[in-house]
Amino acid sequence: MLLKKIMQLTSASPNVFFRDPFKPVETDQLILEIIGLANVDFDGARYIVFGINKATMEGSGAVGIDDDKLATLKSAHQLIATLVQPALQLAFIYDELDGKLVGALEIDDCNERPYQVACDYSETLTEGRSWIREGMQFRAAEAAELDAMRPDLGNAEEWSIALGIGSEPETEHLEMQVPESSNPPSGRTAQREALSKLDWKQATVEAIGTINTSIAKLMKTGRHVAPPMDDRDREALESFQQDAERRAAAEDDHYFYEECALRLQLTLRNDDVVALQDLEISIGLPRLDGLRIADRVHPAPDGSTDPMEAAKYPHVQNLEKGNLASVKLSDVQPKTTRTVFGSPIRLAVDRTLLGKKIAINCKLSAANKNPIEKSRLTISFAAETPEATAAAGQVASATEAA
Repeated sequence: MLLKKIMQLTSASPNVFFRDPFKPVETDQLILEIIGLANVDFDGARYIVFGINKATMEGSGAVGIDDDKLATLKSAHQLIATLVQPALQLAFIYDELDGKLVGALEIDDCNERPYQVACDYSETLTEGRSWIREGMQFRAAEAAELDAMRPDLGNAEEWSIALGIGSEPETEHLEMQVPESSNPPSGRTAQREALSKLDWKQATVEAIGTINTSIAKLMKTGRHVAPPMDDRDREALESFQQDAERRAAAEDDHYFYEECALRLQLTLRNDDVVALQDLEISIGLPRLDGLRIADRVHPAPDGSTDPMEAAKYPHVQNLEKGNLASVKLSDVQPKTTRTVFGSPIRLAVDRTLLGKKIAINCKLSAANKNPIEKSRLTISFAAETPEATAAAGQVASATEAA
């Protein structure tokens, strides 16, 4: 009975949309239409009708729903609860008309507008996107339109957020376990042995392009050799030595800032009813002996690194009085939770800081809010447990085996 009443509505009715029965049912488009109808300013249920050709002038216009479309509708129903926020109440209504299966998707209780895509799913369905039905079309909703739908825009000067350390926005203090880091590549016996076995004569050839027995002897024994080097040979040798020193420093940096580093991540939850527009977050960490903050992702000794990881690393400044890290998050939608840093901040922590606690001073600014400062986040450092050390060793062994 209800379906027959819906069929009597016209295509111009604001609460009903007659889908073209000759076009396939695509999940992305269907969810777009659901969101667009749910955002219509209308008191009551809304309907998307399937299997009816409203353009025909003859008979009921029943075309029917084939098996493929029916299967798509069933699978889409399972996705809607995940992809649309706030949650919607949906029900499929089926009936036979002129011996053909027709139906409608009922969207009810649309009292929490605006409705948006909850998470990234496809090129069309990305987090925060929204649409509005306008006439016979669905168009993308503007931010101002979405804000206007909200019953309470709140105080633009007030913040309603939770910001925490790690993966939980409520975590105000975190104990981080400091791994053993007293065996950098530059200090390893194996490294020194490898250097002692180096073919210094060949190294000299590679450095200056000629075989100079006197230089080779100087590099091997460290004793003075009478025949002096000319300026070109000396510059080439110095360049070779400097390059070796840079490689050794790069290996140590990777060891301290990647292999043994603690990784600092923050998590933000926007509890407000409006988006945080053009959000920027900066944090300040103290400058202490035994604490170093990486200003970038350091590549492996072979020069390899993950370009995406490096690109997402926050902007870090190591200043005389402290360390600053900042990131721009663009818009953070209401009632959503997300990590702050695209790539966690690397902390090289010496074991002299075991048992110590440091504060993280946070500053947030958004285009639609007054800047605020928070200094309630703290980190303490503890020795790495034997279990964690064993787990790290297992990971390392597995990596080497691979």
